[in-house]
Amino acid sequence: RVPGVFPCALHVGFVAGNSAAMEDQIAQALVASMSADETTRVNAETQLTQGGTQPGFGLALTRVALNQQTPYGTRQLAAVVLKKYIKEHWQEGEGRFFPPQTSDEEKAAIRELLPVGLSDPIGKIRTA
Repeated sequence: RVPGVFPCALHVGFVAGNSAAMEDQIAQALVASMSADETTRVNAETQLTQGGTQPGFGLALTRVALNQQTPYGTRQLAAVVLKKYIKEHWQEGEGRFFPPQTSDEEKAAIRELLPVGLSDPIGKIRTA
């Protein structure tokens, strides 16, 4: 799903309401965030940070982390970004919370998917 070529300037924001498109955009942003090119990296990091304010971002990020067709490094980074997302958007009044709070529906969907990661064949994905 992740194209081999990534643009230097990524658009800020993800396609809301289209899970597959959002997952692809997140995967592209994750790969771009590891780029040696500073402009590409900074744009991708901005896109990922702002993505946390969009409905469906956490669920799409979870799906990227659990998708065994996605390259290992991208999946591992998705899991790390997901941890950060949960700390920042899960529960108002907790730790480092930043609005908006994740919807109850999205939380339920993420909770349903996360146990799948415990059976992942790659140990670092299971523990990320």
